[in-house]
This record gives sequence, structure tokens and C-alpha cells, in this order.
Amino acid sequence: MGSKPYLAYYFDRYFVQRLSQGVYAVLDLFHIPLTLMLIGIVLRGCAFSFRQYDDLNDNAHRYYTLAFSFSSLLTPIMFGMIVGGMFFGVDPDAPTYYQKYVASWFNFSSFSVGILVLSMFTYLASVYLIGESDDKDTRDAYIQFAKKTNVILFIAAALAFLLAQDSRHPLFGIFITNPASIICFFAFIILTMIFWQKTLRGEFTDWTIRVIAGSQLVLCCSPGLP
Repeated sequence: MGSKPYLAYYFDRYFVQRLSQGVYAVLDLFHIPLTLMLIGIVLRGCAFSFRQYDDLNDNAHRYYTLAFSFSSLLTPIMFGMIVGGMFFGVDPDAPTYYQKYVASWFNFSSFSVGILVLSMFTYLASVYLIGESDDKDTRDAYIQFAKKTNVILFIAAALAFLLAQDSRHPLFGIFITNPASIICFFAFIILTMIFWQKTLRGEFTDWTIRVIAGSQLVLCCSPGLP
């Protein structure tokens, strides 16, 4: 019983406090893309609700659709640019506002990570939508879209690796020296081959390709990768 206060003390000191410091640092250094990402989340939800429940079938639905599409692009791109800025490095002691709060995430390397995150979300959404329709033509359209987004995912990943070569953290050099990264890469390739084989033959269940797609993204985001 007497050890519980000490456990709580060390938990607070070495976990909660350090975690809160990291969270506050991210909120401070990346407040611009975080604000844009939150605007995208709110705008996306509002546009979806208004478009769904607005009884008047007028031109307003077109603006709701545009707002929904724009926010659907803005949110994952900003999220990826934040991740890219955190990975490629930020200087909290930079002398100017631009260098401290903008330059770390507003660059081609971080933008390529944003495109990668967008392609990941799009690929996963297209795969999950396959099982949401009973119409054969609609399912076939989602299957074709899933194949295209799978190819785009590879292109976006290659682009992120290429643009990162000019940064302080070249992804390719880190990748080839990390055995866990190589294992994850080959596992990702194997799952991709299974995905294409099953979709080309039409021999799959909805949950099979969902598990495959989800596993692919887990491998992309696993700690073993840079």
C-alpha cells in the first residue's frame, strides 16, 4: 500500500510531465498547420451534415460538396505536414517567426509526407467502401479506384523518399541501415501482391481486403520504418 504514492509520483514525473511538455511543444511550434487541420475537420463535418439534411435541392448542395472535398484534402495533408515537420526537424530557438513556426513544415519534404498521408487515407477509404454497396457496378468502381490509389500510394512514398534526400534526415539512408524497416517493406510488398491477385481474380471477401489494406498501412506507420 505504501508504494502506491511513490508509483503515482514517478508516473506523474517521468510520464505525464514529459508527455505534456511534448504536447505543448507541438501545439506551439505547429499551431498554424494544427489550426488549419482543425478547420478542415470542422468544415468537413459541417459540409457533410448540411448536404445530407438540407431539404432544399438548390445550388447550395454544390457548395457543400466543394467544401467537403476541399476539407477532405486539407485535413490529411496538414496532418502529414505536421508529421513531416516533426521528423525532419524544427529549431525552437530560431531567431525569426518564419524559421521557427513556418519553415519546419512549409517545405517540399513535409508536403510530400502530407501527400503520402492523403494517399494512405484515400486508399483505405476506397477499400472499405467496397463492402458498403450491394450494387455490382458500384463495387467494381470502388475496386478499380482502390487499385489506382494503391499505385498512387507507391508513387507518393517514392516521392517522399526522393525529396527527403535533401533534408537533414535522408529516409533512404536510414531505411537501408534498419533491418526492421527492410522486413516491413518486404511484408508490405507481399501484402500488395496478395491484394492485386485477389482483386484481379475477384476472389476475396470484404473483410479480407480490409485486413490486407489495414495491415499495409500499419507496416507503413510501424516503428520499424524511419
